[in-house]
Amino acid sequence: TYVLENIRLKTRQKITGENMTKTVLKCKDNSLNNSIITLGENNGIYNIVSNLSINGNKNNQTVDIDGIMLNNTSDSHHYLQMLQIYDCTGNGIYAYGQKELRIENCVVRGCKKHGIFLNASSDDSITDTTVYSCLLNGFRITAGMNRIENCKAFSNGRVTETANNTPYQNRYAGFYDSRGNNYSN
Repeated sequence: TYVLENIRLKTRQKITGENMTKTVLKCKDNSLNNSIITLGENNGIYNIVSNLSINGNKNNQTVDIDGIMLNNTSDSHHYLQMLQIYDCTGNGIYAYGQKELRIENCVVRGCKKHGIFLNASSDDSITDTTVYSCLLNGFRITAGMNRIENCKAFSNGRVTETANNTPYQNRYAGFYDSRGNNYSN
């Protein structure tokens, strides 16, 4: 287990653990960074994160911290594989303006926001990934041309005794897709 505040990858960098349960990157108590891992620093491309866990340490944080944040508007070609991301005060994975992002064989759970949030990101693929027990949406996708295959989401969304009286735009679910993407299995 490695306790840290933030790792920033620029271009063609790789973080690989032994496997998704033995290698853990844990967010330092009271971190002020907005993510544990940031990909695409200065429009960096072709980064890989694989075979490890990311523990957001949400009980010891005071600000929203995403597990992985990707923030650029280029064809980034980042690759996330065999990851377990959990207990983040923000989103498990937050991608803004990404293209050609690949997420494969990941588990995201127990985050205070969305499990996976593809915001204005298109031409991405998510396969064999499970999201559960996140406070908002399991998967939130706000752009088109993404491929989601063999994914599942359960026990996500704010559930209250007044949920039936909540306006549609304020409800949360396993999958929230405002643009119509390609789903299979």
